[in-house]
Amino acid sequence: MKNLFLALSALSLCACSIDTEELNALVDSISLLEEVTVEGITCRAEGEYPSISGLSSRQIEININSYFDKFAHQIQEEIRNCKEQYASLIEEGTELLENTTVSFRVTHLDDQYLSVLLLKSKYFDGAAYPNNTIDTFVFDLSTGQPLQIEDITSTDLLPFVQEQFTKAHLGEYPSETSNPIEKFYLTDDALVLVDLFMVHAMQGVEVEVPLAEITDQ
Repeated sequence: MKNLFLALSALSLCACSIDTEELNALVDSISLLEEVTVEGITCRAEGEYPSISGLSSRQIEININSYFDKFAHQIQEEIRNCKEQYASLIEEGTELLENTTVSFRVTHLDDQYLSVLLLKSKYFDGAAYPNNTIDTFVFDLSTGQPLQIEDITSTDLLPFVQEQFTKAHLGEYPSETSNPIEKFYLTDDALVLVDLFMVHAMQGVEVEVPLAEITDQ
């Protein structure tokens, strides 16, 4: 995959387009709202998730949007099944509230690749902090299929992670509280590794690997 990252152009708005000789893509927002109240338990989800159009193939659009639709459907199912999840925690005559906020961010879009973050923040009323999760997708726009890190580069990324961890005094990687190197997104000049920790206070740690320093397959 030579010259993979030439002529990248980053986009970070929810509804925006990019014009090239081959592509006129639009990433738009779809509203998500789901609320269920059962026996004093209220679960609510609201926000937006993405949908892409304007690609060279309708089938490629369907392929990509199926992943976004699955993300939204899973959240809706969580809300609809919240009674089963929390029934053992609530006492008669009391109430329980859970709010889930959904959002997304386009970090890169050109005529070859779409990189998107799907963000979910779930707050249980009375909890000390929300439970934040992130899903990352980098799609090949010639197929509509998501790519893995090994599809992007054969470079060993562990030294980059350890170098940044050492500079930030975060200790050794991997550790008992770390996640494997799996989730990533693209910007115009970097491959960014995310979700490296399972500990709430460390979940926001990201490691940027400059594209100029990695080897294309």
